[in-house]
Amino acid sequence: MIRNRIVTGVISLLFLSCLHATAWGGEINNTYAKKEFVKLKAILGSCKVIKSKDDSIRVGLLYSFSDDEYRAVFSESRDSLLLEEEFSEKSPIGASSWIIAVPEDMRLFLSSATGNISVEGVQSEIKAETGTGTVEVNKSTGTFDFGTGTGNVQGTDIIIHGCSRFTSGTGRVDITLSGSVDYDMTVASGMGDAILNYNGNPLRGHFVMIAKHELGCIVSPVQFERVELKSDDHFQYDKKSFKIDGRDMPHIRIETGNGRAELIK
Repeated sequence: MIRNRIVTGVISLLFLSCLHATAWGGEINNTYAKKEFVKLKAILGSCKVIKSKDDSIRVGLLYSFSDDEYRAVFSESRDSLLLEEEFSEKSPIGASSWIIAVPEDMRLFLSSATGNISVEGVQSEIKAETGTGTVEVNKSTGTFDFGTGTGNVQGTDIIIHGCSRFTSGTGRVDITLSGSVDYDMTVASGMGDAILNYNGNPLRGHFVMIAKHELGCIVSPVQFERVELKSDDHFQYDKKSFKIDGRDMPHIRIETGNGRAELIK
């Protein structure tokens, strides 16, 4: 059962920090029992995910759209929670901000057409995508599939516990680890820099780095064992690779089009 109430503590403080920038007109705060997964389908809204202080899911929403043009949908089942934005107008004026506090070991599916998505201090399996916003993850552990069309992807002090991807169409992708990687991983941008920083942790596996020939560049602290020039119907690509101690796995791929593909030890 949904219990509507004012959520105190961290969520309230985060909301208050937004008040100086936006004249929020509506507020919703709900609490749910832990589920297998949470799915957010935002259109214009931004989202911040933090760790819950107990085994409950807490959802807070602030919005400045008029109630005539904006509707937030909360759909709960035994195993899942669906959060969704609906608009009755094609060009609504306003903003919305979701804050979701979750227990550990959940699956999260987060999407927004234009909003930013940030994750902090969470241990989960997370898929996050936005069309034009940025995607950030800080001090978190899990399996990550993060992507944006034109925004940046930033990861700081993260531990990879499953095959993961961080991609952007035109923005910068910059990932800093707090532990070595034992799973396949991709860091890629179509036009921006793609940077993977091991932050002093040991390198393991098979590293492949790719950039458009004479348009992008590849930077590595380790000498390459194999250098190739590949072609498709439109471009030529430099493909360079090496293996640590001859290991084929995990497979680490760092790729860019016109930017810089860089590995940092």
